[in-house]
Amino acid sequence: MFRELVHQHEDYERRLSELAHLTFPSDEEQLEEVTLKKKKLAIKDEIYEMMHAHTTGH
Repeated sequence: MFRELVHQHEDYERRLSELAHLTFPSDEEQLEEVTLKKKKLAIKDEIYEMMHAHTTGH
C-alpha cells in the first residue's frame, strides 16, 4: 500500500511537470492540473499519516 501511494504520487508529479511546461494549456489541462494537485496532496497526507503511525507504533 505504501509503495503504491509513493508511485502514484510520483506519477502525479511527473504529469504536473508536463502540464507546467505547456505554454498555453487548454481548459481541460488546467482542470487536470488542479485535480492532480489535490490528489497529490491527499496522497502526501496519507503517506505522512502512515509514516507517523509506523513511527508511533499505532
